[in-house]
Amino acid sequence: MKFLVLLLAAFSLFGGAEVSAQGGSYTTIIEGKDYGPAITKLVVTLTEEVSSEDLSTDTFSVEATKTYDKFNEETEENEETTDTAEVAVTDIYTSDEEGEAVEEASNVVTLELETHPDNVLTAPFNYDMITGRNTDVGVSHVITLNEPVGALEELTVDNQDEIIYEGTQDYTTDVYSFEDEEFGTIELEYAFYDAGSEEPAPLIVLLHGGGEGGKDTNLVLLGNKVVALNSEEIQNYFEDGVHILAPQSPTMWLDDGSGEMTTNGDSMYTQALSTLIKEFVESHDIVDPNRVYLGGGSNGGYMTLNLAIENPGYFAAIFPICHAYQSEWIDDEELSTLVDTPIWMIHALNDFIVEYEPTTGDLYNRLEEAGHENLHLTTFDNVVDTSGEYQDEEGNPYEYLGHWSWIYFYNDEVVDEDGVNVYEWLAEQSN
Repeated sequence: MKFLVLLLAAFSLFGGAEVSAQGGSYTTIIEGKDYGPAITKLVVTLTEEVSSEDLSTDTFSVEATKTYDKFNEETEENEETTDTAEVAVTDIYTSDEEGEAVEEASNVVTLELETHPDNVLTAPFNYDMITGRNTDVGVSHVITLNEPVGALEELTVDNQDEIIYEGTQDYTTDVYSFEDEEFGTIELEYAFYDAGSEEPAPLIVLLHGGGEGGKDTNLVLLGNKVVALNSEEIQNYFEDGVHILAPQSPTMWLDDGSGEMTTNGDSMYTQALSTLIKEFVESHDIVDPNRVYLGGGSNGGYMTLNLAIENPGYFAAIFPICHAYQSEWIDDEELSTLVDTPIWMIHALNDFIVEYEPTTGDLYNRLEEAGHENLHLTTFDNVVDTSGEYQDEEGNPYEYLGHWSWIYFYNDEVVDEDGVNVYEWLAEQSN
């Protein structure tokens, strides 16, 4: 009798009493969307095998919880907020552990989730309105079986095993350390995609926006869908593919060393980033040193021009997108260093965060007047969803912030007046 009591106590202590109702685990799959990363799938490992024909979108319900700092407009301060709500399941099927569908019965099922740009519960990142930075705060889930399926009668799953950031697995990451005479030790995280070419291939150096600084390269790769660059569609524009180098600033490229945005064009990261790029190219025989392309959006567009001015002739082409480099910061001598660099600028005309006229508009006019012969400009009236996934209440394409013109670049939707594609143009540029 004493042995039985001890056995029951141990069984209860280790959770054995809940085995019939709880068990299994899930993997979260995050994909880069136009508006940032989204949780698109939950891959659930069950305690019993099930068949796809027995499943429906009502078989499981998903409750999502996210704790994050939310900006209070009245107090102008952040308040820790926890949101919890059900997220709709749009599809369900038996799968492997990576979420790929299988026809046979399996103890793994994938739930595809409904996503939307305005739904914070499918967005693992949180943008801090005060710091202007993104952080990966994550989202937790409780997955509940609503109806019996085969031998599975009751189940609640809330144990997350793994998070898969789609597209980032193709990148390697490292840290570059630089001793700056003025600013001391500067460490730059970076991610690198190897195109796998047999011959030296071109390199795109992609500079992130203001929200993606820090020490987490997933912010860089998914914050603005940089992973689109290693897609087959974009890689095929280049004969041998194109390598991708995506450095990350600890703060923002616009930081003049004070922690604030520059007011004259200077950046504390100019020397560190220039040296990182040059040393990386020199130490990698797989990179063609005559075809190094530089670009980025907003804060990254600013740094694109900063580096092009400081390193005249080094980059085979640059593509600043909604760049935050005020034209008035560039004197005539600096302007002359840009005249021989192939440039393609991109901007939305309704951008109120980085206004078109004092940046892209004025600089384009000055370069044109200076006789620049390989100068392109693509403008958009606004920035809208072109995937067909999201509409407003009237059925029109969902409209993003006008500042987000990089969306068109990553979606391969930037062409000039002659129908030339920006990636086709890049692939033709060489020193």
